[in-house]
Amino acid sequence: MCSSKVSILLLYTLSIILISHTPFASSDKFKIEELCNDADSVGFTDGTTVDDCLHFLNSDPKYRSADYHDLSKFIMEYAVNKGLEDQNSINELEKNHTDIKDIADCSNVHYASTVSSFRSALGKLDSDTDGAYNDALLARHGIEECNGMVYDGKLDPATNGTISYMNKIMAFLSDISTSAIDLYSNDHPPHKV
Repeated sequence: MCSSKVSILLLYTLSIILISHTPFASSDKFKIEELCNDADSVGFTDGTTVDDCLHFLNSDPKYRSADYHDLSKFIMEYAVNKGLEDQNSINELEKNHTDIKDIADCSNVHYASTVSSFRSALGKLDSDTDGAYNDALLARHGIEECNGMVYDGKLDPATNGTISYMNKIMAFLSDISTSAIDLYSNDHPPHKV
């Protein structure tokens, strides 16, 4: 009789463990889908789709297992690194177009502003979600300014396409980071220190 009680207790414990872990697999997928749908409801720019968002967020296990706070953080850290990488790439393009001041402005002014805004958002995430949201949204401003330069027709098609693609990715990162911050702040009302 004692062994049957132990077996029942062991079976019960095992059931609880399995049940408690089952929702996590589906909730991770749901979390990413909710984030992408939220970003899409506000409106992706430059032709980005929910499928693009899902592909990006499913490409790294750390995104799939993160809560909205950590998703915000990871996305903005990626955006800072990507922005710095793009800034260097635009500086290289500028060497071939020294006659077009807008390329240097795109890199040294607009991308610098975008990276700075993402860094500021990261710094505020834990203490001021409203401020973090606004800074992540402001990161888009530098990209839009750079886009204005790209679409004014002064660049050759290859350079134009390269910078346009970089801008599209950075705008996308702004879209999904602001959505992640928004979803995080729904469960954790904004507070300021």
